[in-house]
Amino acid sequence: MAMAAKGEVEIGLTFLSEKGDQGIDIVGPLPAEISPPTVLVGFVSTHAKDPAAAKALLDYLSSSEAAAVYKAQGMQPGR
Repeated sequence: MAMAAKGEVEIGLTFLSEKGDQGIDIVGPLPAEISPPTVLVGFVSTHAKDPAAAKALLDYLSSSEAAAVYKAQGMQPGR
């Protein structure tokens, strides 16, 4: 998007959450038929030094509080 903002390219595609560059016009998302959602999965490794802290982070990232931040950034929150 930085290249588009500088006029080095005429068109760009990126995730809506990465739209922060000034000087670009967002025309909208691609149709769902050709742009399925990107799904992220969190897990705690069996080698984690602090599994409880890792689980707490995952719990926060899937909370309703975090969901509001995801939505504000143009992302769809998970469960």
